[in-house]
Amino acid sequence: MDFKTNKKLRSFILFLLFGTVFCYASIDVTLESRLESDLSVTESVNLTFSENNRSSITLTLPEGAAEPEINGKTAFLTDGSISVPLSCSDCAIRMTYRLDNVVKKTASGEFLFTRTLTLPKIPDRLSYSVVLPAGFTIGRESTNDPAMVPLPTKVETDGRRMILVWKEDIPALPKIYQVRFHSHESGSQDFLAELSETETWAFFIVGLILGILVGLSINRLFPSKKIVEMKVVPSSLFSPDEKEVLSLLKKGKLSQKELAKQLEWSKSKASGVLTGLEYKKIIRREKIGRNYNLELIASLSDI
Repeated sequence: MDFKTNKKLRSFILFLLFGTVFCYASIDVTLESRLESDLSVTESVNLTFSENNRSSITLTLPEGAAEPEINGKTAFLTDGSISVPLSCSDCAIRMTYRLDNVVKKTASGEFLFTRTLTLPKIPDRLSYSVVLPAGFTIGRESTNDPAMVPLPTKVETDGRRMILVWKEDIPALPKIYQVRFHSHESGSQDFLAELSETETWAFFIVGLILGILVGLSINRLFPSKKIVEMKVVPSSLFSPDEKEVLSLLKKGKLSQKELAKQLEWSKSKASGVLTGLEYKKIIRREKIGRNYNLELIASLSDI
């Protein structure tokens, strides 16, 4: 999907800060878009700036924003804006609000979240996070239609939800962020998912036998071993959950279902952690029927 197509979708723009707030020495902006199960969006914006000598600033919210709060207190909009009094030199402001009808369903059945980020002045540091609803995961990848634009700095999970994070110093704005995502159930909607359990296993067994026969034939014709170059990755780069997964996969291949069972994790948590490792190119997931086979493809230094 290109950006011309995206113009047909409703995107929304980050609040603008008026007055002279952007004349200050240092400006940090942290924004989180939290997508809920009903596909509404709860946004929180943390703004910090130093060397303030103004008595107030005016914040303008995105069109359609509802239930605004400033520093945990209910705020009232006037023509879509909020005036915030200031009595600080080094200031920190937290703003939250809710947005409806900003997540669109695509023709393929997936969901598309589009975000246009712009500010009157470039901040020194920008951190933007998109939190997917519980039970949802990143959309299917393709060359012409990537699931995430731009690629995030990191993909992580809180145990229930997948979190995409972009971090930049002096970012180039405006910038469009896009995330395609779907529920875990819809991710299995291929022809195998529509078959009965017995039919699926029959296909799997037949395919396994054919694969073994073909593999044995190739081995006899070409007995040379395949050399795989593996990169060495330090354990300090992984979260505790990721380390648990990798310690199991170091022992050998494992199915996603069996991994979740051994770790006593929910399906959603297992999928979130594994998706993060897959995007880091640490593991490979191969779909077999309704399950995934997991394989470690990177060399780990001390896990």
